[in-house]
Amino acid sequence: MTAGIERLREHTEECESCHQAPLPIDRIDAVLRASPLQIDVGAMSAQAFTAAQHTLHSMTLRSFWRQVAAVVVVALLPLPVIMAYDAFLLQLLHTAVSTLFSGPMATYIVFTYAASLLFLFAASYAAIPVLMARSMLPRLSTHG
Repeated sequence: MTAGIERLREHTEECESCHQAPLPIDRIDAVLRASPLQIDVGAMSAQAFTAAQHTLHSMTLRSFWRQVAAVVVVALLPLPVIMAYDAFLLQLLHTAVSTLFSGPMATYIVFTYAASLLFLFAASYAAIPVLMARSMLPRLSTHG
C-alpha cells in the first residue's frame, strides 16, 4: 500500500498539472489505511468453483465422448478384415462339419458358432465406452 502512495507522491512532484492542483495525498493515505479490505480466499475459491462447475463438467463430458468416438473408430477399422476372415473360417467349418453330419445339422452348428461370435464382437465393442467411463470416473466425480 505504501509503495502505491509513494508512486503517487513521485508523480505529483514530477507532473506539472498535479503541482497546480495538488492532491490531498496524506488524507487519501489515511482513508486507505483506515479501511482495509478483508478477502476470504476460501470463500472466493468456492464461489468461483461453483460458478465454473457446470462449464467444467460439460467440457469434460464433451472431451469424454470425443475420446469414445475416436476409440470406436479405431476399433472398427480392422472389423471388415476380421469379418471376412471369420466368414472364410465359417465356410471351412461348414465344409468340415457337413462331412460328419447332415446338411441342416452342419448349418445349425455353424450358425450357432457364428451367433456366438457375433455376440462376442458386440459385447467387445459395447464394452469400449463402459471401460472408458470407468477409467474416467475418478476425474468426472471430482468435477460434479
